[in-house]
Amino acid sequence: MDKSELKKIKNILEYYLSIGDLKEIPRTGWLNWGIDSNRAEKVADHTLLTQHLAYAIWSEYDIPVNIDRVISMLAFHEIGEPVIGDIPLVHDLRDYKDEMENIAVNSITEHLNKRNYARDLYREFEERKTPEAKFAKFIDKLECDLQSKVYDEEKLVDVNDQDSNVSSKVPLVVKLLEEGKSFGEMWMEFGRESYHYPDELNRVSEYAEYNDLHSIKNIHLGYAKKKVKDYLDSIKK
Repeated sequence: MDKSELKKIKNILEYYLSIGDLKEIPRTGWLNWGIDSNRAEKVADHTLLTQHLAYAIWSEYDIPVNIDRVISMLAFHEIGEPVIGDIPLVHDLRDYKDEMENIAVNSITEHLNKRNYARDLYREFEERKTPEAKFAKFIDKLECDLQSKVYDEEKLVDVNDQDSNVSSKVPLVVKLLEEGKSFGEMWMEFGRESYHYPDELNRVSEYAEYNDLHSIKNIHLGYAKKKVKDYLDSIKK
């Protein structure tokens, strides 16, 4: 193998292995609320789920965006986090996050020939000027809201034991919890009020808040698994 070929392979593995660290980085906001690190959603989980959530909402509501660009944007929207980690909304470094992440994205893609593909998608997401970027950003937030409801149903958060959690001191969070909202209800309502979702996303959020997500998942997966079982049974005959 010549030096040029070896450099290409090294560039590929550098990027691939670095992005692989997203499988190990928990979403810090969940840790702050007391969710065990072994159960907390990882950044890679979040990235994957945002892509599929975007696809499903686009599918059912016919959102007027280029869905391929949205999904690509979401694939790259956290690629700085193997370097800087997941910095939550309330954090000492929050004022510096944008510049830190920009440096991280440029550095982690630096050796790739088509580096601008990833960089342009990341920046488009951050700037939120195109319809695709705006939709992707809403999806980024809504996925977090939905995950909070999953944790709530699993009873993984005690909202009365949050003395050291600075996020629990945010005025709207305090207000919602004082009204008796559960963790999931608080998070869903916080999302709708804070981020001003489009009507379609609001409807998804509201339905998720008042319905059992585990039941929705288990019924649907049960249906799909039965279809596969029926097929396997049929070929055994």
